[in-house]
Amino acid sequence: MGYTLVITGRPGVGKSTLFNKIVETLKSSGLAVAGFITFEERDSTGLRVGFKILDLKSRSWAWLARRDNPAPVRVGSYGVFVEEANKVVEMALNKEAVVNSDVICVDEVGPMELKLPSFKPLLISALKLGKPAILVVHYRLSDPDILRFIDKSEKVTVTLENRDELNRVLPIVVLEKVRGKRP
Repeated sequence: MGYTLVITGRPGVGKSTLFNKIVETLKSSGLAVAGFITFEERDSTGLRVGFKILDLKSRSWAWLARRDNPAPVRVGSYGVFVEEANKVVEMALNKEAVVNSDVICVDEVGPMELKLPSFKPLLISALKLGKPAILVVHYRLSDPDILRFIDKSEKVTVTLENRDELNRVLPIVVLEKVRGKRP
């Protein structure tokens, strides 16, 4: 299996910020990236109202979940937009996208994404290819199949104390490891 980095940490600590810096470093170095990012949406008062999912290649997006969505599939107080978000996952992690990429990047492997029927099988298929992968993993992930795939991966836990240093150093370290060079 290729180099895999698992980024984890408590909610709101800066995992997605670090992930974005790594993805931008990889892309600006000419590497093709397949995958998606999940990011929060806030209203005008700053209250988090939900999450969107964005395909890193096509830039297509959809709502992943919202507080005001009465959907039957729920994670906490959020209703999951299963059909819409699943289409973005299928676009981001389909075989063509993954085969034609240098690195697989997924933010996040978490409870909302696991409610999408295509996510887990597409993620596992992508990881089986052995390409380098950067994954943001929910700190309480308990899926045994996914955990088996990432158990020997390099793991970084982002904290308030180390996030500035990680944002400064890790993107270049990851780029070198993805390219197969020692940092």
